[in-house]
Amino acid sequence: MSSSQYTVHVAPEFQENGEQSVRRTLDVSELPKVLKIGLRCSARRNPKFATLTFFCAGGLGSFQMFTYITGSPIIGAVLAVLMFAAGLGSILMPDFSKGIFLDMLLDDKEHTKKIAASAKTATIFSSALFDFGFIPIITYFLIVPMASTDLLGPHTSIVTPVLWSITCFSLIPSIFFDLSANLGLEIGRVWDAKINTYIKNVRKILLQQHINDPEANMVATAFDVTDQLAVEHECVEKWAREVIKKTATVNNLNLGFPFVFTVVNLFMIGTGVGGNNRGASTIVLASYSVMTINWFLMSLHSLAQPNLAWETAKVEFLNDPRIQRAIVRIGWSERWGAWLKLHELNASRVYGIKLTTSTMRSVGSAIGSLFTIVMYFLLRNELRNML
Repeated sequence: MSSSQYTVHVAPEFQENGEQSVRRTLDVSELPKVLKIGLRCSARRNPKFATLTFFCAGGLGSFQMFTYITGSPIIGAVLAVLMFAAGLGSILMPDFSKGIFLDMLLDDKEHTKKIAASAKTATIFSSALFDFGFIPIITYFLIVPMASTDLLGPHTSIVTPVLWSITCFSLIPSIFFDLSANLGLEIGRVWDAKINTYIKNVRKILLQQHINDPEANMVATAFDVTDQLAVEHECVEKWAREVIKKTATVNNLNLGFPFVFTVVNLFMIGTGVGGNNRGASTIVLASYSVMTINWFLMSLHSLAQPNLAWETAKVEFLNDPRIQRAIVRIGWSERWGAWLKLHELNASRVYGIKLTTSTMRSVGSAIGSLFTIVMYFLLRNELRNML
């Protein structure tokens, strides 16, 4: 087993000598016990076993449920792939047991304790809800009746309880995956904090608030300010590039997958898949289309949050006449805006493109409007056929 200790660079705080190098050793053992178990058993560190578990729990179970509801094994299989693939995102999440992602958890230990308590409570609640609520209801109303049909061929009465038993048993290991399932939310929280701290430091440097002598503030040279800005800039940009690189795949999946599945669901509605249970099939597919497009729009909004935090911080800390005077004094007035825009810290990336708030609004409005129009015509056509 690899070492659980990692050394990371921490953003320096300027002192009067202008130079400081800070290192910090991170150790997984500093985390609460719940998170240590969650990280050790996470889908990210056990991808093969997690894939098998998601296939059995989300795939096989969903296949049976939706096949019985819609009367169509084709729709059951397509929606089962959706449920199965939805869990695969946790396999692609960064490994929070090392590097800068472990630093996110150890940076604020009080907050980390709250995360651990929340993860424990949520896992216990969801497990109890599934084991004593969801599973018995689904078994009685869907699985037992399905066993008396021929939806899965002449041996449906045997295949159905076998597949459902596999589904139920696979829910047991999935409990451990839930312990670390929401750690990805910490990336956004820390990103916002990094942005606010960085913009505050830029403001302090420009106003020379770390120097107590007012006369020294007035005669500070451009080199002094530029050198200090460069140190801050290098630190946050290195952090941002690493985070963007290690979250690229999961970010792409969180946008690409729901969009593709929305298109597939709408296509199945339009082509009339569903046989004799056409009404139930349409309702299920329409509901899942709404769910997947909502997933897409929520992911789009979530991924645009760093840029929203950046723009907010700029207005709050840099919208000051004294800042503008300082920018002119150091000779950056013409390229100041371009320099800020080129920061990697100012936005996350999806498919290599920076996701800004303006891009989010444009894409979200276009996709949302198109979905509404297509859904309207498809459902109108379905109602006409039923009547």
